[in-house]
This record gives sequence, structure tokens and C-alpha cells, in this order.
Amino acid sequence: MNHFDLILEFKEVIRDRIFITTATDQLETEIESNCWSLSLSKEQAGFVSTHEFAALLDLIKQNRTEQLNNSDYDVNLIFYLWFDEQAGQIRFNLINENHSKLPFTSKVEFAENQKIIISDFLESEYLNGIPFSELDEKNLTIDRENITKVYKELLVKE
Repeated sequence: MNHFDLILEFKEVIRDRIFITTATDQLETEIESNCWSLSLSKEQAGFVSTHEFAALLDLIKQNRTEQLNNSDYDVNLIFYLWFDEQAGQIRFNLINENHSKLPFTSKVEFAENQKIIISDFLESEYLNGIPFSELDEKNLTIDRENITKVYKELLVKE
């Protein structure tokens, strides 16, 4: 799988429409409308570089910025990216910049660039799922605060 295969695999995500608002009381609609999950099998991930996956995300952000620029709203959007290890998915969402924080219930640790999150995703042993036996073992032996590593970037309306 190379960059072009990624584009073909996720062409619908690249072109998907977003919901834009300046309101902060429509957070649930923003989350439901602007959240995408991308999955690869462990085998597929072995053929994709961090650079190629970052280029895919850059295409997606370019599309979202174009939609923002063509909208009637005078607002910037917060693009945020995280790896959901339990689901074996890299996820991203967009909310308007008027929100004071990202909508996570867990503690958030910010990554300085998206390649950190992408590497965690591509190198995960759990892209095909976490075996129940291992999940049970992790739940019993790990006693720590739930922390979500997130990359955040502002998409600016021009």
C-alpha cells in the first residue's frame, strides 16, 4: 500500500462534507458530523510510511480548509487527531475555535506534531483488535489515569 492506495482507500473521507458553525452550544452536532475514523490492518500498516499517512491527512485538511473558506462563517476550525488503541483506529475531528477545550473526558496530553500520533497508529500491535485475554490483563494490571495523546492544529479561514 502506497500513498496512491491510501488516497483510493479513503477517497470518501477526503471529500466528505463538514458541518460548520460559530456556536458553542452545537458541540454534539459538530462531533457527530465532523468525526472520522480510519482503519488499516496490521499488514496494510506495514506498507505505509508515517510520511505517506501524513500526506493523506494533509489532503483531508486541505479539503476541510477549502470548505471553510467557501462557507459564510467567519470562524477558524480546530482539527484534532488521536489514536484510539482499543478500536485500532486513528480518528480526527473538527470543532469551531470558540470552544475553550477539546471534548475529551480523559486527560489530554498534546503531541507536538501529527507524526507522533500517526506513528503510534501505524506501529500498534492492535490494529486487528485487542484479544479479550490481553484486554482483561491490561485492565487488571494497569492502575493509571486515562490519558489521551492528541495533536491539535488550527485551520484558518482565509
